[in-house]
This record gives sequence, C-alpha cells and structure tokens, in this order.
Amino acid sequence: MKSRFKFSRMLMAAPLLVGILALPAASGAQASVASNASLEETLSWLKSTLPNVTGASFGGYTLTIFLESANGCDITLKTGVVSEYYSHPFSEHRTFSLSDIEPSAVGVRKSTKTGPYSVFYGTRGRKRMIRYVNSLDPSNEMWSQGDSVAYFPNIADAKRVAKALKHAVQLCANAQPL
Repeated sequence: MKSRFKFSRMLMAAPLLVGILALPAASGAQASVASNASLEETLSWLKSTLPNVTGASFGGYTLTIFLESANGCDITLKTGVVSEYYSHPFSEHRTFSLSDIEPSAVGVRKSTKTGPYSVFYGTRGRKRMIRYVNSLDPSNEMWSQGDSVAYFPNIADAKRVAKALKHAVQLCANAQPL
C-alpha cells in the first residue's frame, strides 16, 4: 500500500513534466505531424499513436499513454499502469487545456543516466492547472504544473511526440486571447 502512494508521489515529484509515448517509425505510422496540420489532425495523430506502444518498464512498472478525450484544446491523458506490485492494473488521468501550456516548456529529456527518454511540458507561469486523479484513490484529486509519467526507449519517438504536442499547444495558444 505504501509503495503505491510512493509511486504516485514519484510521478508527481518532477515539476513541469508529463511524458507521452510514441509509435515507432518501423510500424508504418505517419513519421510526425506536419507543421501545417490542424489541431484536429494533430490530436488525431496523437490519439492513434500513443496507445500503440507500451513504455519502457522501470522499477516494476510499465506505462501506456492514451489521449482519452479531446474537446478542442481541452484534453485528458490517461496513463495505464501495470505493476508487478499489484494484482490488477490501475490508471492515472490528467485533464488540462493545451492553451494553459507554455510552448517553450515542451521538450524531451533523458529520464536517467541509463534509462529512457521523457516528453515533458509545463503550464504557463508554473500555475497548478493540470488536474491529476489516480484510479487507486479517485477521491484524492491533485493539481500540478506538470508531471513525468511515461518513457520512450529511443529519442526519435520522443522527439516526434514532443513536436506534435508543441504544435497542438501553439495552435491552442494562438486561438486564445492574450
């Protein structure tokens, strides 16, 4: 029980980070989103790409990301978690508006010295605008400014997803009055 909350806290600990998975180029998926793609096309690409690959396993956990819902710039990312420590999978949901994300805070980083890569993003002004709910304790709603949750085995996949996410963020930022 204690390790479950430790894992959730570990996921929430890295400020300005949320990871998402990408489909490997070998699978025949579109290599990346075109720079002139609409928001609908970009979100469609992310929705079809994200669930097709399970993230790298680390510390007894394996993560898969889904774009669960999108209503214009408002999205919900679902992280499916399978763990050797639990008898059943659980999930985590992050709901936010892409217009609340700072375009310059979208990028890729290496998760550990020997580990996989993460795609991250953060909110404008580091405000807590990302709603986080874990299915193990749905009554414990938290708000964050970003979060790291999933990992890419190679940098090429991470860069393609970061590019698509940043493009969607920029489209939503441009649609919002400043």
